[in-house]
Amino acid sequence: MIKKILLQLTKGAVIGVNAGLLISLAFSYLLKLNEYVPAPPRFLNHFHNQTNAMLVSVIIWAVIGGVFSCTNLIFSEFDWSITKMTIVHFGITFFLFLPLALIAGWFPFSLFNISAFFVEFGIIYSIIWIISMLQTKKEINKINARLLK
Repeated sequence: MIKKILLQLTKGAVIGVNAGLLISLAFSYLLKLNEYVPAPPRFLNHFHNQTNAMLVSVIIWAVIGGVFSCTNLIFSEFDWSITKMTIVHFGITFFLFLPLALIAGWFPFSLFNISAFFVEFGIIYSIIWIISMLQTKKEINKINARLLK
C-alpha cells in the first residue's frame, strides 16, 4: 500500500505542477499582465523575489496534485458504499485543499470567503462526480453487453 501511495503522490505532484503552471500562465494572459505571475499579489507580497514565490508556488501545486491523486485511492482501496466513499473523499480533499488555497493567496481568510469556497468546491466536486459516475455507468454497460454476447 505504501508503494501505491508513493506512486500516486508522485504522479499527482507532476500533474499538479503542470496544471498549476498552465493555469497561472492562462491567468497571466487573461489579466493582460506584462509579466508572468505564478500567484495573486497577496501571495507574491510575502516574498523578496519572484524566484522564491515561484518555488513555493510549485511546491503548493505539487502538494495539491498529491492530495487529489492520493485521495482517489479511497475509491479503489476501500470496500465501502459509494456514498460513504464520496463523503469521506469530499471531506478529506476539502479540508486538505482549503489551507493550500489560503496559503496560495487565492482568497483572503474570512468566514464569508471560506463559505464561498466551500460552495464553489462543492459545485465543482459534484460536476466532476456526476461525470465520473456517468462514465463508469457507460463502461459497466459496455462490459455487460459483451458478457451477454
